[in-house]
Amino acid sequence: MTHTQKRKIYLDGTEYEWCIRGNDVWDISAKHITIYKSGINGRPLYLDPYPWALEIRPKTIKKAIEFANRNGWIPENKGKPVLIGYLHEEFVVLPEGITSSREYQEMLNNRLDKA
Repeated sequence: MTHTQKRKIYLDGTEYEWCIRGNDVWDISAKHITIYKSGINGRPLYLDPYPWALEIRPKTIKKAIEFANRNGWIPENKGKPVLIGYLHEEFVVLPEGITSSREYQEMLNNRLDKA
């Protein structure tokens, strides 16, 4: 049985909620931290929680929200979730079809190998 606990966080006077969902391996939101603006049924932000260097704490969630806002995430808009990862001590927007920081690093390594 799975359990979801939502946590609230405030950034510049705006309330967001974030949670780590259960363990359904087929549901992408279950593999990420889901972040969304409270009271809005809009576009969620998914954060890959698995990189070793990423500490999951409120400060990190705030930094992820700030990064996503600077990179075009508008939580009020409808649309596909924005996926972000953490690579080399920085957040990155994951390209279409890439769902984790590890996959993104492998993609970059493959490009370097071919160059």
